Amino acid sequence: MPLFFGPNAALSDYIPARFASLAQRYPDFAVKLADPLVVNGDDSATIVATTLVREVRATIENASVNDPKIIVIDHGSPRVKVTGVRNRIASAVQAILGEDASKPVMAASMERRKGDVYAFNEPLLETALDQLAVNGAKEVVIALQFLQGGRHAGPGGDIAQICTEAEKRHPGLRTFVTRPLVGAPEIVELLSRRYGEAVR
Repeated sequence: MPLFFGPNAALSDYIPARFASLAQRYPDFAVKLADPLVVNGDDSATIVATTLVREVRATIENASVNDPKIIVIDHGSPRVKVTGVRNRIASAVQAILGEDASKPVMAASMERRKGDVYAFNEPLLETALDQLAVNGAKEVVIALQFLQGGRHAGPGGDIAQICTEAEKRHPGLRTFVTRPLVGAPEIVELLSRRYGEAVR
């Protein structure tokens, strides 16, 4: 049961290779790999986006934010399909929020590999914050497309540090970060759906 948003290399390469090794040693041992949380052809991107929007709205209310810009952020991936999942989720967030011009939703990455071939991960969070600030944004909500905190999304992690540095570069800019999504009922619903599909 992959607790991953999209089809990253662990699911397409590493885990199947481990399964193949197991099959050689234990020919009667059967393993089925379910799909990740978000797949093409269903409403899974919208379900994740609904969870993000709830967190965004809670952050706006708790921080008394008036007119925020919104960035959906993920780790970044060397795989176009994984970044495509992030972009679909960001588009769904925009659709749920409506066409409010004060809330254009950007998609950004925490990391990317060097080289033009990986430019699809742009903008990085730092760049996105600079772009918004230069264009007059005063408040930005960072919507974490992360399941858990960890090195990037945890307290005092990379995302918090990047936001702090952006606020120093752009006096008057305020940033607010949503919570990671693990444990959200929608995520549990998607895992349950993927289990049912795998069993069938």
